[in-house]
Formats: sequence, C-alpha cells, structure tokens
Amino acid sequence: MQQKILILGAGFAGMWAALSAARLAAMHDADDIEIAVLAPQPELRVRPRFYETEVASLVAPLQPLFDVTGVTFVKGEAQRIDTVNQCVWYRDEQGNSTPRQYDRLVLATGSNLKRDLIDGAAEHAFDLDQLESALRLEQHISSLAQQPESEARYARFWAKKQKRELLWSRGAIKSAAATAGNCGT
Repeated sequence: MQQKILILGAGFAGMWAALSAARLAAMHDADDIEIAVLAPQPELRVRPRFYETEVASLVAPLQPLFDVTGVTFVKGEAQRIDTVNQCVWYRDEQGNSTPRQYDRLVLATGSNLKRDLIDGAAEHAFDLDQLESALRLEQHISSLAQQPESEARYARFWAKKQKRELLWSRGAIKSAAATAGNCGT
C-alpha cells in the first residue's frame, strides 16, 4: 500500500521536507511512498532578502527540482485539514474545493502578516513580508523620483541646515571645531 506524505507550503521548510523525504525514500528503495507539496506556486521565495532591489529576481523555480527528485507539486491553497479522515481540502486553480488524502502531513506554511490589526496599515504602509508587497514598495520608491519638486521633499534637509546655522551662530560649533583642530598641541 502506498504511503502518502503531503507537505503544505513550498518555502524553505516545505522544500527541505520534500527533498529530505525523497532522499530517504531513495536511500531505502521505498517506491511505495508518494511525496507531494501543496502550495500556490512551485517557487521558492527568498523572503529574508526582500529589502534588496530587483525583488522579482529573488524567486527560484522548484518544479525542475521536484521533477528530478520525484516530488509531486499540487498547485492550490489549503483551506481545511480533516485529521479524522486524513484529508486536506484545498482550492485548486479553477477555484474548486478539492480533497487530497495523506498518511503523513507536514505543515510548512510559514507566516502571514496581519495588516488589519492596525487601522490604516493596509492602505498606507508597506511591508517586505511577501514578494508582491515588496514589489509594490520597490515600485513606489522608484515612482518617487518622477514626482514634482516640493518643499516637503527637502524639509528634513532644511531643518538640519537651519539647526547647524543656529548652533554655528551661537558658537557651539565654533568652539567644538577649535578644540578639535588643536588636538592637544
């Protein structure tokens, strides 16, 4: 009888769980084990580096790796886990609710940001939690250069300049500069 291992999630934990199970099955010539990964996309997203530029390049396709190791990829989003019947219900590409049986289940779904807990965060804040939101931030930053000149853009610069001028006029910077210039001579 075939044993079914179902892994929910294709991040680092899900990918390594699938590859490790496939390696162990191959080492023990266990042809009666089916290893499947259920996730929205067959790709590894390097989330810790989403703060970098060119965020779209931080995605690695997993399908070629799964094909070589005998791991089945199931495209969908888990909706419900029925532990009594050992079944995961997921939404497939067509939007249908579809069951998938398992003997062993690995939960490797990662984390999700709860933006609705802070009023206005969803509309006015950026995050680096997912590829799509990191791309929105990257696009927003790029678009700022196209914005017209405004006093608000330079407000911090002018505030610092005015503070320096005020300190200079009161002698604070003059005395600090004079002391630094002597260096004990």
